[in-house]
Amino acid sequence: MSTPLQEAVERLDHMDAQVKTEVIRGVSICRKGNGIPVLSIHYSADPERDPETVTGAQWYAAARAEYSSDKRWLREQEMDPRASGGERVFARALSQFHDKVIITDPNWRPDPRWDVVGGFDHGKVNATAFLKAYVDFQRNIYICGEFYSMQRKDWPENDVAHNAPLILQMPDIDRMRWCVADPSIFTDKELQKDGTYSSANKVYLQNGVKFLRQYEGERSDLTFVEKLLSEAWRDLEHREPTVRIVCRNESDRLQPGLHPYDCPNLVWELQRSKRAELTARQLLTRNPTEKIIDKLNHARDALKYLYFTVRRATAVPTAERMQEAIKGLNPTSAQIAAQRFYRDQVLGKQRRSVSFSRKGRMR
Repeated sequence: MSTPLQEAVERLDHMDAQVKTEVIRGVSICRKGNGIPVLSIHYSADPERDPETVTGAQWYAAARAEYSSDKRWLREQEMDPRASGGERVFARALSQFHDKVIITDPNWRPDPRWDVVGGFDHGKVNATAFLKAYVDFQRNIYICGEFYSMQRKDWPENDVAHNAPLILQMPDIDRMRWCVADPSIFTDKELQKDGTYSSANKVYLQNGVKFLRQYEGERSDLTFVEKLLSEAWRDLEHREPTVRIVCRNESDRLQPGLHPYDCPNLVWELQRSKRAELTARQLLTRNPTEKIIDKLNHARDALKYLYFTVRRATAVPTAERMQEAIKGLNPTSAQIAAQRFYRDQVLGKQRRSVSFSRKGRMR
């Protein structure tokens, strides 16, 4: 008497390559183009995870709640490799749970006792985005104010001289503890009119924007998306978000300029953030990708810098930690303390990051 597996293998002889046939519930088999059979095991093969059982239904409800993206669930749990291609990654949070994530109440204002922080993404050809956020006593984040500038016919030049005065009009900017910015603006690579090179940050300093600090955290867009969805916007059916965006003036087009207590351009970008999609021809030679498309991401990058800095309680920018260390000291003591801080916190960190091979050679 043949087994279910033997019967399934015999059926494959009359089926096209890559077409699956069921062996038992949750277990299927197909044959690759080169003739090698491949067995696939779905979670429903386990009675404790089979949604048709009482225990399995409970597991399914809890596991599905951990995913903010339907397509990510399809890819990771339902074994559909094409599911996440072209997916708008924040669509579920910003549509199904719009009223939870987006604050639209025209009378809403932040508590004046909350901390004020910022994120900044400088652009020359691309857009420039500055976000202001408030952090409450439970470390919930309210993105509440933005400046957005871009090269467009109906908008003046996207340059520092034009942007800086508008940025400085942002309410509560004088209370901002820190504003983390893309590290690239702190290197001397901007060509000046006199033929010398300077950093974009130095140009901002000359125009009165003196609060930018170099971002020191995670840079991956994919990591940012996954962390925002799995931490801040997780299981929104049963819990409140820890990141909320204030926007009373949503639009289907970009709105450059200063928005003192609203973030329409951030919402516009997040609504259009997508995963890369491969064509059928590309899928023949490449693995499906989770990559986030690197386009229309300027306010999103500013949010990434801000979110990861708040999220890591120990990741307060180096400049702020140094200022705290020397606050209240006389000039001589402050200089000594600053030197000690730099030696211990900066140089010490660089030394610890160097690894050695077994032969003792630096690599």
